[in-house]
Amino acid sequence: MKEFKCLSCRNERTDLWEYFDKNWNSCREMWVMTYRVYLPHFGNHTNNRAESLFGKLKRYLKGHLTMRDSLKVLIDYHRRKEEEYRSKVEVPGTLCDVSYSEELNVVLGMTTRW
Repeated sequence: MKEFKCLSCRNERTDLWEYFDKNWNSCREMWVMTYRVYLPHFGNHTNNRAESLFGKLKRYLKGHLTMRDSLKVLIDYHRRKEEEYRSKVEVPGTLCDVSYSEELNVVLGMTTRW
């Protein structure tokens, strides 16, 4: 960090350092790999999941919708996703555990509670 500060403040020009310090240095836990190494990221260090979600939401949210209609769309989308998840996890007549792998849940589904 010291090296970057020295380089960005050469010739009495501090704009770059001030911008970096204000906008990025204050929240480095969010983007510096050293701080993120123990977070659950499943090998993906990009924002692909967030971009994917926003893309899906944009299909339903239109610019002309009122705030009320937009909230209704978001709540409906959330309910649909919840139901999809439950149908995968809570299949009637089978046992499953969301913390197990899919393979282990298949085996568990072939067993009884006793």
